[in-house]
Amino acid sequence: FRSIESLRSNNNCFKLSRLYCITICVFLWLSTARVFILLFIEDKETQVRMGDITYFWNNYRLYYLIPNFFCGLHAALINTHFISKENDNAWLIPFVSATHHSADHQRTLNPFYTYQTRTRLFILFNVSLICFTISFNFYTYYITYRDRLDDTTTQMYIPWMIFHLVWLFYSIGSVLFTTSYFNLVCKEVEKRFAIVSKEIEDLAESDPGQPGSKNEILMSLYFAHNELCELVDESNSYWQSYLFYTAISYIPCGCYLLYVLFFATMDNILLTYCVFTFIYSLIILIIIASSAADVSSEVQFLIFIF
Repeated sequence: FRSIESLRSNNNCFKLSRLYCITICVFLWLSTARVFILLFIEDKETQVRMGDITYFWNNYRLYYLIPNFFCGLHAALINTHFISKENDNAWLIPFVSATHHSADHQRTLNPFYTYQTRTRLFILFNVSLICFTISFNFYTYYITYRDRLDDTTTQMYIPWMIFHLVWLFYSIGSVLFTTSYFNLVCKEVEKRFAIVSKEIEDLAESDPGQPGSKNEILMSLYFAHNELCELVDESNSYWQSYLFYTAISYIPCGCYLLYVLFFATMDNILLTYCVFTFIYSLIILIIIASSAADVSSEVQFLIFIF
């Protein structure tokens, strides 16, 4: 958070950073629009001119284009949402509250200190998945060039191949790292609810003492509970849209991929593509569902205690 604030204090750097984000967002929307248009184009020469060689892989191009469209749409939507909501800091909650504490306490609230192992594992997993995806696509294009395209068509398609690989880098990267950060947000909220729950349980199991002797402690726990509820509500103002965009993108994508896996005539490229894309979609859905469920279960437990 300190680095974000220092960036914002430098007006020129902040403008350049925001311009970079907007440029990437526009690029993602253009890529998504390109895939959507390709869904309705049947002429092979036009397809190649627009950078699509999937008809060399399978006669039914929609097996590739429809999942690409859903994945691209999701990446474009979440990037647009971030740009439109960046300034209200809702995406930083609950870590934004670290600025109101001392340096030592700030260290405990910073996700890169509190969840070092989790963060490193996410970074390693995300980078590995991105590298594998780009490598697989590059190898598939190379095989297609070598075996099925003439020199003229290859020269025409090379810029589109670069375009496609850059799109994969930004679309998959933005989704994976956003999902990883959402998991950290949920873990921090869950941890804070767990702390309050533990304090309430300890108070309930302790010596009751004189009547009214614990009123002050109960009042502080009541305010702590309300503060956490407000924190969840503020954070949800940003993340509810992310959850909605993920649901409307990856659930239809996963269903379509299951249909292809069960009913389509498979070859090596299509099988690898469908299995990998389905697993990728499933991973995204599992992470966000389990993260949100952990927060919900902790909140329900705290409400039960009260």
